[in-house]
Amino acid sequence: MRPQLPFTVHLCLLVAIGCTACTPSQVIERRRGDVLVSGRPISATAFAWYNRGLYLERNGFEVQAAVAFEATTHEDPQGARAWAAWGRVLCRTSPRLAKKVWNEGLQRAHNPSSIYRARAECLILSTTNPDAPQRALEDAFKALALEPKEKNLNQFIFGIYEALGQTDKAQEFAHAYQLYAGVALFETRPSPLKQIDRALGQEDLAKARNLAVGELTPGHLASRALAWGKKGIAREQALFVLAAEPDQADATIVQIILGDLVAPYPLITGELSPIAQLLFSRHLAQIQDPGAQDTFLRKYNSRSSKSADPLLKLLRLRFQR
Repeated sequence: MRPQLPFTVHLCLLVAIGCTACTPSQVIERRRGDVLVSGRPISATAFAWYNRGLYLERNGFEVQAAVAFEATTHEDPQGARAWAAWGRVLCRTSPRLAKKVWNEGLQRAHNPSSIYRARAECLILSTTNPDAPQRALEDAFKALALEPKEKNLNQFIFGIYEALGQTDKAQEFAHAYQLYAGVALFETRPSPLKQIDRALGQEDLAKARNLAVGELTPGHLASRALAWGKKGIAREQALFVLAAEPDQADATIVQIILGDLVAPYPLITGELSPIAQLLFSRHLAQIQDPGAQDTFLRKYNSRSSKSADPLLKLLRLRFQR
């Protein structure tokens, strides 16, 4: 079934396509905060196809999104973001095809920073290549050479260093960015998730529960504690959750991994957090049950690749090593 676009999206596409006869100036300017940025003009048709692709991708129509991004590259072959996006949606199902798309984009696109970044993110998701984290770092630095002040990109590289266990390099990198850009790489106040993780690291479950209000469900807190290796408080939190909600998915997974439940396991029907999905998939692989792992992965195919959670990124890298 073809996805139905809202009327407003249809209208915007029609207006954009209708403007293709307009002749853009050779250089366009737009404001990013207090900075005036000059950029390359693109056709309205390319703009329409690209935004259609983003809409389809956000709503889970990845095949149709790939078609839209491919059409964008035909209209605007110099547009790096379209090549990056096309490869990004292909990466989840066909990394080899994504690589082919990106290689072509690197040959044709203007300022291919976003292509290098997308390729690095795809490598981070790889579960079969032990060299993936290092290769991701190399691609990230290629992107950085083109956009050295891009804060999000610098944070991405910092996260790779931390996930590789190279904390000294991560701190040196953050300090170098601050000297170069004149601003800190991260806000002084830690994010809510970092505060929760700090409390879990101190095994202060009461504090972690208070901090998690509005940020994590109680079940997700249990799986997060287990991800940090805090088995005692993970078990305590799982029992606490299951006492009120006996079929809560994350808490059940925690009990299975800790050995508190034995086969036959209860049927897991609720929504699992991405962290619980990774932990349980790893658990099934370790007990050498590939059939169960394949069944589980088909049922819980997490779309969390864009998650900003540093713990999730750390787990992905850790399980590759």
